[in-house]
Amino acid sequence: MDVELEKLHHACKHCGFFQLRNHGVSSSLVEKVKKGIQGLFNLPVEEKKLWQRPGEIEGFGQSFVVSEEQKLDWGDMFFITCHPQPELVIGITILLQINEMESLQIKKDGAWVPIKPLPDAFVVNVGDLLEIITNGTYASIEHRVVVNSEKERLSIATFYSLRLDASPNSKGILLFAHS
Repeated sequence: MDVELEKLHHACKHCGFFQLRNHGVSSSLVEKVKKGIQGLFNLPVEEKKLWQRPGEIEGFGQSFVVSEEQKLDWGDMFFITCHPQPELVIGITILLQINEMESLQIKKDGAWVPIKPLPDAFVVNVGDLLEIITNGTYASIEHRVVVNSEKERLSIATFYSLRLDASPNSKGILLFAHS
């Protein structure tokens, strides 16, 4: 197996997370996104409230906006429900840390291990779905984000998943039937 593929396999199997560099997204685009998000969060609270949905108490809103011209309509938070919803299991989470704060931690051998973000790298979380479809070969690792009282942490999360109507017999779905 290729050395880099072996590293990826090891990270997915034993850590449940990896950082992806040389991903093909230009540094200039990554920097443009970082500056745009930082600018959005630097707006005064009163200005942010102008784009808040009526009756909502958090953020700018809950809807996804595809238009580049409507950046201020993009939601500024990720709300996790308090009860499990297995039908909404997400496949892979890809995270771009805007200010590269060291706040993400994974639980390894019973201890919390901080993940030092690499510049311009995407942090990838294997997640529950890949653990399921690889029959446990790849691990969904317990993780957390710790708050730094001196500096805020900004990040963008992107979620990729299988089609909801996919079956284990679909091509490429069950990668590791026997481990």
